[in-house]
Amino acid sequence: MNTEMIYTRRGFVKLAAGAVAAAALVATGASTLDIDKAFAASQNADGSYTVTANLYVKHEDHQAPLVSGNAYLTNPNNPLKLGGFPTSPMSDNATLKVLDGGKYQVTIPVRNECFSLIEFSGGDGVTVADYETTYCSYPNENRISSLTLVVSERKAEYKFTAVKEYAAHPLKKGYHEWPVYMTVEFPDAQ
Repeated sequence: MNTEMIYTRRGFVKLAAGAVAAAALVATGASTLDIDKAFAASQNADGSYTVTANLYVKHEDHQAPLVSGNAYLTNPNNPLKLGGFPTSPMSDNATLKVLDGGKYQVTIPVRNECFSLIEFSGGDGVTVADYETTYCSYPNENRISSLTLVVSERKAEYKFTAVKEYAAHPLKKGYHEWPVYMTVEFPDAQ
């Protein structure tokens, strides 16, 4: 099944659940309605939320010819398999849990094998709680396929420099230490 279709359906279900929650608040006579909070309240009862989170290498850093934008490590598009370029962010692709003390745990699938993430250390208020690896034929070694991070502070963008990637793109082929950036769309849940 097409992954983008799954994300679209999931987004629709979340939107519909948020609309139902908002309608319930209006029906019960709520005088003020905060759509974001109603939407957040419609998420999983165990305190986990489906969110949009992306890891990427900025174009100004990788400067790979033919890759006309940021290289999203969360996007599975692979030009070597004629699957397009990983230049667009994913949505509704990660899981977030609200932790004590204002911290968050974010689990992000790292799906791109053309721009493989080989090593990743925390930084910028983020620590690595766990990670998974999978074999990747391009560097002929394991690459990171999922990261679980603990975020201590909400920011618009995070930057990580203690990283190593393997680019299989023919004109940039090899190991690199390009900075990796992360964005997370945090819900209003506290």
